[in-house]
Amino acid sequence: MLVLSLRTHVRIGLVRAVLEAARNELIGRHLERLETEFAETRAAVDALRNLLERPAASADVEHRTVPPVPAIGIQQVVDREDILSWW
Repeated sequence: MLVLSLRTHVRIGLVRAVLEAARNELIGRHLERLETEFAETRAAVDALRNLLERPAASADVEHRTVPPVPAIGIQQVVDREDILSWW
C-alpha cells in the first residue's frame, strides 16, 4: 500500500485544481466559438427560410462573381502547455 504524506496530498490537490481550471478555460473558449458559429449558422438558415417563404417578386436575389483575393493562413505546432497563450 502506498502511503502519501499530507504535503503530497496537498500538492496533488493543487495540481488537480490547476489542471481543472485550465481545462475549464479551454472548454469555455471553445464553447464561445461554437455558440458564435451557431448564431451565424442560425442567421443564414433564417435568411434562407425567409427567401423560401416570401413571394418571389419581393425577394431581390442576384448572382455575382468576385475575383480571387489574397488570403493568409496560420499554422504552427504548439506544445500542450502553450495552447492557451497561443490561441
